Amino acid sequence: MKYFDHDVESYKDDKIMLLRHAHGSEAIDAYWAIVEQIYRDEEAFSDSQPIASESLAFVIGITKEKLEECISGMLEYGLLVRDEDGAALRCTGAECPAQLSRNLAHFVSREAMNIDGLGSAIIDLLIEEKMVSNPADLYALDYAAFAKLPGQGKKSAANLKAAIEASKQNDLARLLCALGIRQVGSKAAKVLASTFGSLDALQHASLEDLTAVPDIGETTAQNILDYFASPQSQDLIDRLRVAGVNLMST
Repeated sequence: MKYFDHDVESYKDDKIMLLRHAHGSEAIDAYWAIVEQIYRDEEAFSDSQPIASESLAFVIGITKEKLEECISGMLEYGLLVRDEDGAALRCTGAECPAQLSRNLAHFVSREAMNIDGLGSAIIDLLIEEKMVSNPADLYALDYAAFAKLPGQGKKSAANLKAAIEASKQNDLARLLCALGIRQVGSKAAKVLASTFGSLDALQHASLEDLTAVPDIGETTAQNILDYFASPQSQDLIDRLRVAGVNLMST
């Protein structure tokens, strides 16, 4: 694993510990192998493909039947979810390690928070150095430590700090796009920001409120409700609020 510390003894997620207790240490190896596969494929792991499952089981050193048992445990404890068609596995949660690099890259992208100076290589380096595990960590970045990273320096750190500070003043539409809510791109984000005016108002919107918005169908509305119901999402928003990120439509 390049980015993910998968030493179960130091990993505090209760779901991981439940998985280990129920299915043994092989389940932990299987989980992190799937996480890595999802990261590499940038989308999902198709365990319905026999070759993919057999190959992964061989690499881990377990039988295919044991892998299937472990995957059942991952689904039971909410570590993974199945795609809508049931053919592939995805990570859950905004801080899932397989999603983190992509989430951060999207968060800082031009159409979202527009934070210059954070390319994919630097994002991966920040993850590897355990300097970020959540987009909110960008607003509490240790710039002195950043300046000491390979290829960086005081000038790079100062430029990044300026870009991150400037992003706090972005319109709500940019933040909504940056959050990575499924089916909420820049266009939908602008409509939602204009309609509700604030993130707090959007968070308290009902399914009926959301589906009344032009171009927001029931599936997108449910994705929005599910996102804001997640404790991880709520924590992220609370941290962004404390950091001084604008949560209003301007």
